[in-house]
Parts: sequence; C-alpha cells; structure tokens
Amino acid sequence: MLKNPEISILNSKHEVRVNINLSIKKQDMLSYNWIGYCKHKRIC
Repeated sequence: MLKNPEISILNSKHEVRVNINLSIKKQDMLSYNWIGYCKHKRIC
C-alpha cells in the first residue's frame, strides 16, 4: 500500500520545521548562557 504523497510531503515539512525550532532554541540557550557568563565575569 502506497502512502499518500501529499501526506508524506506535509510530514517532511513538519519535521523540517521542528528541526528549525529546535536549533533556534539551542541558539537561544547558548546566547542566554553566554550573557549570563559574561555578566558573571563582568566582561560585557
């Protein structure tokens, strides 16, 4: 039984969107950690 191609396209688009959201969250965490670190070290 073949999958509906439109559904698989939607699924792959959704996965890409989720991956983008995850990478944005990771970058937010990194920049947040950097701000906290440089405030702690008073190098900002």
